[in-house]
Formats: sequence, structure tokens, C-alpha cells
Amino acid sequence: MKKGSFYFKIMRSFFLLCGLIYINLSALSQGRINRGAGTLGADRISWDDQFIIVDKNGGSFHSYYDGIEGNPFFIESFRPTTIKLVSGLEFKNVTARLDLYKQMIQVKLNGDTVKMILPGSIAEVIFYDSVQSMPCVYKFQTGYPEIDNLNRNNFYLVLSDGPVTLLKSSIKKINKTKNEMSGEVSSQFDSYEDHYLYVKYEMKRIKKDKEYILNLLSDKRKELETYIAAQKINFKSIDSIKKLIDHYNSL
Repeated sequence: MKKGSFYFKIMRSFFLLCGLIYINLSALSQGRINRGAGTLGADRISWDDQFIIVDKNGGSFHSYYDGIEGNPFFIESFRPTTIKLVSGLEFKNVTARLDLYKQMIQVKLNGDTVKMILPGSIAEVIFYDSVQSMPCVYKFQTGYPEIDNLNRNNFYLVLSDGPVTLLKSSIKKINKTKNEMSGEVSSQFDSYEDHYLYVKYEMKRIKKDKEYILNLLSDKRKELETYIAAQKINFKSIDSIKKLIDHYNSL
């Protein structure tokens, strides 16, 4: 009986190690706040203690996708970021990228070790990039209410922030295409985008319609009507809608 009990304990530990284990980041992070730790990969922090990274079969994590055209990332190359955990702890100068297929963040640690942070661990990640030598900042957030096929672990690009938040959902899916001549089947990543407003603690899918949007922002309708007329907002593009939301948030 003792031998069987011992064997059971060993096997239970093995399966726990191989599964996707959610770590209580709040408790772990709290113990490090007093040490002044604030840089991912610093000697003061052992991230192996915080994030267990495995594939769906319990094997070693791989950051590539064999045989699939394209890539699953928001920006393919690793970029400098600031990462805020759900516990509130913030880390700067993190080298990371966002996997839009798995909706998970990959981080590059010392020695070019790549690890993926489990869903539900990150509240916000800010990417620092440049386009034609001009600096660009992209802020992604999680934790928004479920809508359509999106859950609280999905990353949304924040386009406008304030009393009302304009969000962009970007996901990538693997689709297969069959060559009618050869019969060969190929796989590729395809991108899908949607836009939402987070208003009064609810998620609303954007409709490019003046009345629809003004009804969501009815508390400042008069001011917005004046602004729409002056700026010739046409509601045909997200850029125009973003301009209106920016103005709403400034009132």
C-alpha cells in the first residue's frame, strides 16, 4: 500500500509538471516587490518559477510553426516592451513579441531563451517600434468582457483611451488552401480584424454608422454633433471614428 501510494504521488507530480499550470503570480510577485526587481531577466528574478512553458502534449515549447506560410505575430521580430502583470507589477525593457494565433506573449530571456507567458498573466503590454525612423508605440490590453468569440485573455490594441476605449481585435488563424490542379494542400496564416468600443463597462462592436455611435455617446451628443460638422467626420473609416472618440475623451 505504501509503495502504491508513493507511485501515485510520483505520477501525479509528473502530470502536474507536464500540464499547463497556472501560477499565482500575485503571490509570487509580491515577494519580489520589496527587492526592487523591475527588469525581466534580471538576476533577482527567476522567471522559471513564474511561468511553466509547454506545448499541448507536455513537451518543450517551440516558437515556430512548421509548414505554415506567414507568421502568427503582431510584429515578427522581438521588440522592446513594457509588461504589466495582472498583479500590478510592471517590468520595463522586456524583449517580447505577441503571438496573435495563440493570443500569448513570447519573451526572450538572457541567452536568447524564448518562453511564452501563460494566458491570464498579463494585463498590458506596450511595444516600442519605429516606422521609417519614426517611433511608434502600440499598447495592448487584456481583461475586457467576452464578446463574439473573444474572451478576457484576448489582446486588444488600444486606439483611444479614456472614458470610452476604442479597441482593435487582431487575430490570426491557420487556413488551408487546395490547389485545384495538383491537389496539393497548403496552410497559411490569415489575419482577421474587428473594432470595438468599451463603454459603460460593456463591449460594443463598431458599426460605421453615425446614429449608432452617437447613441453610444449620447451624454455628449450635442458637442459631438458640432465637432462632426466642423471636422466633416464621415464614419466610413476607423480613422475618422477614432478622431471622434479622441475628441469625446477630451471633453
